[in-house]
Amino acid sequence: MDISSHKASTLPATVSKLYADWGTTNLRAYALDEQGSVVTQRESAMGVRGLAQEDFPDTFDRVFGAWRSVEALPTLLSGMIGSRMGWIEAPYVPCPATMDDIVESLALVPDRDKLRIVPGVCIDNGPTHRDVMRGEEVQVFGALSLAETGSATLCLPGTHSKWVEAEDHTIRSFRTAMTGELFDLLSRYSTLAVPGNESDPADSAAFDQGYALAGSPGGLLNHLFSVRANALFATLAPDQIRAYLSGILIGHELADLGASHLRPDVPILLVGDRPLSKLYSAAMERAGLDHRLIDCEQAVIRGLDMVFAQTDWEA
Repeated sequence: MDISSHKASTLPATVSKLYADWGTTNLRAYALDEQGSVVTQRESAMGVRGLAQEDFPDTFDRVFGAWRSVEALPTLLSGMIGSRMGWIEAPYVPCPATMDDIVESLALVPDRDKLRIVPGVCIDNGPTHRDVMRGEEVQVFGALSLAETGSATLCLPGTHSKWVEAEDHTIRSFRTAMTGELFDLLSRYSTLAVPGNESDPADSAAFDQGYALAGSPGGLLNHLFSVRANALFATLAPDQIRAYLSGILIGHELADLGASHLRPDVPILLVGDRPLSKLYSAAMERAGLDHRLIDCEQAVIRGLDMVFAQTDWEA
């Protein structure tokens, strides 16, 4: 639902805090009670990418204004809202990063009482390894809590998939793959695209075929061209192309960032929404990797609850 068409309403007295996962393309806002249960929520396509710098205060007021009309409830925002293209830049916390580090680096928003933005996490090891995340750090800590573990390898699939090494409740390292963005570009705008084709990329047979190819000689660039060649020779139907392409890209991601970096002594947590997690789970099963699924929305809420609990809201 677009918040612009949603009638504002006040909240029940049980609500004590407000959260938002404010990303590049979407905004998800939550009102919670003291126990951390979601009382109500809103969703909008008013992501950071579609807003100018001067739009953020008014957008925030449209989303949260009625919720904060009686009193300024403590509010946490995570995601790209804290980037340079967002409202207020919340500088990255360098790895290794703990929850204490995150809380100590919360950014305060001027002229908004009890409103804070969660910082991202970065790695700066020179030209050999620089990387960044915003929003995923909340999911990581939330997923660790939900799984009742302090150490894990976490896969967070998405536009920019993250593979995170967590140890002793600390983000030690991570790597990013542009899998989702590359899939969108290739399937919509390249010579591999089929006009009007929005078929489900979860076609299991075609996905398996692409995934198997990712493990063979040739490399990613050669394997990608096989999409076009197979379409020309009609060994791939038009409605199988997206699934085949998805299998190739996820297969390479898993081989390059996943299986080659796994630690046998820690669990694998797959943190994502249901459709995308289904594809990654299928790939992990084919690779013989035991893993646990964690819903990304639940991980966001749990992670923000952890930040909230350690924040001094009177400071």
